[in-house]
Amino acid sequence: MSLWYLYILLLCGNIAVGIIRRKHLGPALKVMLGIIITVLVTEVTKRQLKAPYIALVDHLYFIGELLLLLVYYHVLLARNKRKLLYAGLVFFLTAVFVLSLATPGYLWQNNYIDFVFLAVCVSVWSGCFFYELLQKPIQHSLKSDGNFWINCSNFLYYPGTVLLFGYSAYIEHVNPAFSHSLNIMSNMMNLVLYLLYLVAFAIARKQY
Repeated sequence: MSLWYLYILLLCGNIAVGIIRRKHLGPALKVMLGIIITVLVTEVTKRQLKAPYIALVDHLYFIGELLLLLVYYHVLLARNKRKLLYAGLVFFLTAVFVLSLATPGYLWQNNYIDFVFLAVCVSVWSGCFFYELLQKPIQHSLKSDGNFWINCSNFLYYPGTVLLFGYSAYIEHVNPAFSHSLNIMSNMMNLVLYLLYLVAFAIARKQY
């Protein structure tokens, strides 16, 4: 089975478990379920397209993902952290605007610079979640806190993928064969991301 089909199967598994256990999901996890449905639709759509249009869909998806994740963290984080969400949104949109001016036609180019901007925002927001988690009462159960597993996954995946992108861009000029191995590693990290999401949906229970 190719990695793509395994990836799609994992997305479908997340959606199925999320729908089956929707009564146990808090508002934030329901937003995350919507994000995963959007990922599935995007990936299936890209499969039907040719190269320039795949790049366009990717770039538009990164913008959409940032907005959906902003909603997720807006629901999840305390009110006094929301200024960081809006700051992240301004940072991302400004960076993408400047990028579009500096690189005409970048929406049609196969690059992931805007993903780096997205990853910076998600890494900061995940860090805010863990900071808030430290303030919660000791009886708070991580076993049933699906958002804990979501953010463990985000905190590993987004910074890790950015490091892989940076390293692979360097190593591609030195050892192209090894650069291909890094691409496989990136795909595996993506699978781990959604595997931990699946765990989150499977064990989540509302905590009052």
